[in-house]
Amino acid sequence: MSAFEEITALLYRYGACMDAADFEGACQLFEKAQVRLPAMQDMPGSAMLDIWRSMIILYPCGTPRTQHMVTNPIVTVDADGKTATCQSRYMVLQQTEEVPLQMIAAGHYTDRFARDAEGWHFTFRDYSHLKLPGDLSRHLRTNHVSAANSN
Repeated sequence: MSAFEEITALLYRYGACMDAADFEGACQLFEKAQVRLPAMQDMPGSAMLDIWRSMIILYPCGTPRTQHMVTNPIVTVDADGKTATCQSRYMVLQQTEEVPLQMIAAGHYTDRFARDAEGWHFTFRDYSHLKLPGDLSRHLRTNHVSAANSN
């Protein structure tokens, strides 16, 4: 598999984990990474597990009833073949018993990656680029909705 294919697979795996409420699996993707959240200092990716558990609303089916779509990845692999950057776009769709299918968020990710003996992995993700917040009230707990909409 090429570097591009391996890196985009990581992007897509993240969305699949979030849609399945597999926060542990998503957190494993960031175990060697730092993450940046809006209005917060960079933190270890392992800290995201508690954040996701506290802020994301789960429904009786056990999921957030979302579909994360990551698109337009622009992957740049450094000359040494061991590090890379990626800019990608995301959209989050949601449907609940109360509301029909709707887009609730759109923005872009800025990611960095490294390759080691185990393959490619995230080294950094910037979550602070939520450009088009929609109605997040059925996705994020109330105390997190205003922070997410502040971008």
